[in-house]
Amino acid sequence: VRQQTAAVVTRYLPNNGQTAPDRLVTVKAQTGGAVAEVVAEEGASVAAGEPIVRLDMADRQAQLAEAKALVGQRETEYEAAKSLGSSGFQARARVEEAAAALEAARARLARIREDIKHTVVRAPFAGFLEERQVAEGDFLDTGQPVAEVADLDPLRVVVHVAQQRIGEVAAGARATVRLGDGRQLEGEVAYVARTADEGTRTFRVEVAVPNPEGAIPAGLSAEVRIPVGEVRAHFVSPALLSLNDEGVLGIKSVDGDNRVRFHAVELVQSEREGVWVS
Repeated sequence: VRQQTAAVVTRYLPNNGQTAPDRLVTVKAQTGGAVAEVVAEEGASVAAGEPIVRLDMADRQAQLAEAKALVGQRETEYEAAKSLGSSGFQARARVEEAAAALEAARARLARIREDIKHTVVRAPFAGFLEERQVAEGDFLDTGQPVAEVADLDPLRVVVHVAQQRIGEVAAGARATVRLGDGRQLEGEVAYVARTADEGTRTFRVEVAVPNPEGAIPAGLSAEVRIPVGEVRAHFVSPALLSLNDEGVLGIKSVDGDNRVRFHAVELVQSEREGVWVS
């Protein structure tokens, strides 16, 4: 026999999952045209607003010049209508008609400028260009996918927690993440689903892990341990565990009368050198 004292141990909820991007967006063309230049290659790091591809301007510059000239003409007509006098129904009608024509011309100019702006397809946020679906010379229609951009900082580690344990998990809790290659990271519970998956009756939980420069890729397997409280427990060798006649897991002790007693135990957590039992 030996004397042993319980210690305070943090209890963890372990789950297996995988890493995922914080954001993954398919960037689409907002105007049509031929791809004149591919600016960013697959796998490249892109800043927010950085060009991915440029579309051919075609006759957009001519349309812009025409729209500007029309605005100038409508402004002149509007000023002339106002100078003719403001009294009488016909005079007011001419002014209103000229004002409407001016607003229509300005709206057309704004549309053309917006269309020209959209000939450069840009990254919506800083991240990595995961996949580009177009090449130079391709013709794009409005709404056609151009590329996928992934934001990997922070990195999300996604696990699914059983309904019996979801009440122990709260957003903001610290968590330990061990990747499949052995690296250990620290993160924070960023999201706890309020609705269970209909098929598995589990709840999606996401842990956010700092990932500067996107050094850790998405799609890696990971083990997540979320602390769910503290308990007093004993650290023992698994060889000391046994089952009683009812099949209950326990450990034996010796009382003050030198008699062997059986105590049912609960496994708190296991480590390489032994197990913690309460």
